[in-house]
Amino acid sequence: MACFLQIELSDEQLRTIALHIQKENKMDQFFLPKTRDEELSEEVLTLKQVSELTKVNTRTLLSHIKSDLLKAHKVGSQWRVTRKQLKDYAEGI
Repeated sequence: MACFLQIELSDEQLRTIALHIQKENKMDQFFLPKTRDEELSEEVLTLKQVSELTKVNTRTLLSHIKSDLLKAHKVGSQWRVTRKQLKDYAEGI
């Protein structure tokens, strides 16, 4: 699944980002194709999807997010979990 983000940056902000990328020698990360495993690990799931996959109630998942057992990020008012975060969670249970 591809996800695109469009943001507006000033010329100064773009220069700062470009200098940081160049300084850290990270250019190859922007151009190397991703492996299937990398693509899957970046797939984003809703809490409902995580609940269906893990058979764990969404309220329990919310509790685990708040107690930092499950890493997640909020998009608007909803929580999202990447496949990698779900894998880490499953290995920690």
